[in-house]
Amino acid sequence: KQWYQRRVAITAGDGNPPNCYVKTYLLPDRSKTAKRKTKTKKRATNPVFNEIFQYKAPSMEDLCSMTLWLTVWDTRQLGHNMFLGEVRIQLDSIQITTLTPTWWQLKHLEDSHFRGSILLGLMYCPSPDDKKKKKTCLKLKVVEARDLPLMDNN
Repeated sequence: KQWYQRRVAITAGDGNPPNCYVKTYLLPDRSKTAKRKTKTKKRATNPVFNEIFQYKAPSMEDLCSMTLWLTVWDTRQLGHNMFLGEVRIQLDSIQITTLTPTWWQLKHLEDSHFRGSILLGLMYCPSPDDKKKKKTCLKLKVVEARDLPLMDNN
């Protein structure tokens, strides 16, 4: 917990815009091969990403037991990245038949304070042929983020 608190240095408004990127996992898989990451957007509190990622997906029934976990990070010099916010989306609680984007609130890990918003689209793409399960996928579109916090200069 102390390690985490040292890495988070958010100010209330007089810092620098973050150099941010979004990292995603389709839980329960947290392996490196399951990680997807956007390109870094420099000095932006309202970055536009417009990136689409694809996950190999099991059946719709199995997918409904999974969670999409997105975290937003500020990339810093010397490899120390700072956490900005997260959203966890239970896939059984949303409509995933169209890539139409929806706004989600970013929260802090420990205190659930508002940390901005992120616009995402999700779509389940079943294989047209049941024998080709490898072609079944979940598409994730990371469109943009809004109102990300300014970063302390430390």
